[in-house]
Amino acid sequence: MKGKRLDISYLNDVIDETIEAVEKGQNEIFDIFEHAKTECNRIEKELEEIKKETMEAIKKVDELEKQERSAKYRLMVVSKDFKNYSEEDIREAYQDANNLQVKLTLERQREIQLREKRADLEISLRSMMKILNQAEHLSMQVGVALGFLKGNLQDVSNHLLDVSQKQAFAVQIIKAQEEERKRVARDIHDGPAQTLANIVIQAEICERLFEKDPAQVPGELKALKGTVRGSLKELRKIIFNLRPAALDDIGLRQLHEGIVKWVAICVS
Repeated sequence: MKGKRLDISYLNDVIDETIEAVEKGQNEIFDIFEHAKTECNRIEKELEEIKKETMEAIKKVDELEKQERSAKYRLMVVSKDFKNYSEEDIREAYQDANNLQVKLTLERQREIQLREKRADLEISLRSMMKILNQAEHLSMQVGVALGFLKGNLQDVSNHLLDVSQKQAFAVQIIKAQEEERKRVARDIHDGPAQTLANIVIQAEICERLFEKDPAQVPGELKALKGTVRGSLKELRKIIFNLRPAALDDIGLRQLHEGIVKWVAICVS
């Protein structure tokens, strides 16, 4: 602070820098949320497959156990009845029992490995879900903090005691809604809208290359695919900011109560 001139412009600069830093953090939180969501989906699919394989292994072990018991019983029978069974019969019965025992041992080992892998995946899924929920909750809190920093809620009191306060609150809500509409329009214009325009241009380039230089088409299509993916990510980000997944999970009322409690802590 020493050597700095204290005036409103300096304060505004500090606020702008703070907002920029918080917005950067919000973007990083969103990236973490997206990564965690992708990982959750991947783990859930893999876990579903492992569960199916585990059930199949359990059934196979049960079936092999029955076959092994039958083979052992036959071996016992032919080993005791030398009159009706030859040495070749005994050898075949022994070989069958031995082969089934080996198969059963291998399948039991496979079942154990699948169970262990299933347990590991369940632990990983719980851990990733925790990260996902924390990232979403933190993003919501950061959004509220940005609202304060940008002045959307700075004049709101915890207790609206009279009509004038309620009217001021209503005006503030309308103002915040207008600001939010402008922000969404700006985000769409600067992000997906521009990207879609680029996609049209790239598609036209690909169309021309099909006739003039087909060898370059795969490279252009790859670039086009990357552009589309980037646009999709931007759209998901806008949708996420407009409607957090918590709204679907716990409902508007519970989400509102959570925000009110958090705001009350911040302004107290």
